[in-house]
Amino acid sequence: MLGILRTDKYELLFKEVKHYQCYYCSVCRELKINYGRFCSLFNSFEAVFISILYQDIIVKNLEVKKTRCTAIPLLKLKMIETECKGAEIAADISMLAAYLFLKDKFTDKQSGKFSNLKMKSLYFLLSKKFQKSFVNLEKEGLKINELLTFIEKQDIIEKNMPLFLEEYIGAFGGFFGYIFEKIFRDDSLKTAGYHLGCIMNLYDSLADFYSDSATGQFNPLNYYFNDDIEKNPMIVFDKIRNIITGKARIVSGILEKKCNFSLPLISNILSSGLNKELEYIEMLFKERKSVKQKIILCNEL
Repeated sequence: MLGILRTDKYELLFKEVKHYQCYYCSVCRELKINYGRFCSLFNSFEAVFISILYQDIIVKNLEVKKTRCTAIPLLKLKMIETECKGAEIAADISMLAAYLFLKDKFTDKQSGKFSNLKMKSLYFLLSKKFQKSFVNLEKEGLKINELLTFIEKQDIIEKNMPLFLEEYIGAFGGFFGYIFEKIFRDDSLKTAGYHLGCIMNLYDSLADFYSDSATGQFNPLNYYFNDDIEKNPMIVFDKIRNIITGKARIVSGILEKKCNFSLPLISNILSSGLNKELEYIEMLFKERKSVKQKIILCNEL
């Protein structure tokens, strides 16, 4: 799995850990069924987060049944038995995220030629599967062309930087807010999606800051905090952390009114889970290092 909206399992009850794994395994199963075994690697924490919300807010119940694991058939794991539409949508969103990730990587002029070639090859090998996910998302009301305009808007903003940081991060906030709007048909949840998108954008800026600086790639922290980050980078880290935690509180306030049985998981992700991710970045930031992206295997959840 990839992403930042992770649980802090040490702050959860045992049954809540198993509850989360149920959602994770259900999304993994849908990825395998609809896109093949390899695509299960694209399962994302953000997609599982959406699956949790969908099951609670839209379906309003959770029926599980022990089913054979798609990766290790000898194992039987609890997965959503009926009304697993949320897991299906989450699988499609995971494929959309993989599409955007690969496209960004192979068009990155700062990456090496061999790295670009690998990403481009994978992108074209999976192109039919990506198109299938787009068709599925269109059926849910998510217009792919509209979604991509938010990404294009951010590219334009990078060339003509706005006066305020909120305008910059708002482009990806709008992207995630649009997904929430179309899936949940609720303005308050659209707002929650917007702030989650902003959180992810800010987290990504912190996580990649030193690698971006070393390769000459754009990073908004260099633009908005250029003087401060040279003198004392931890002051900038604290400012960004305060923005992230503030937005997380807004999202928590909205979801507390919408969620029922999933509330312990949602609260954990937006508090302990997010704080744990920020503590890890803080440690690397002090050492002037960037986060190395890796795929999280299910045995690490």
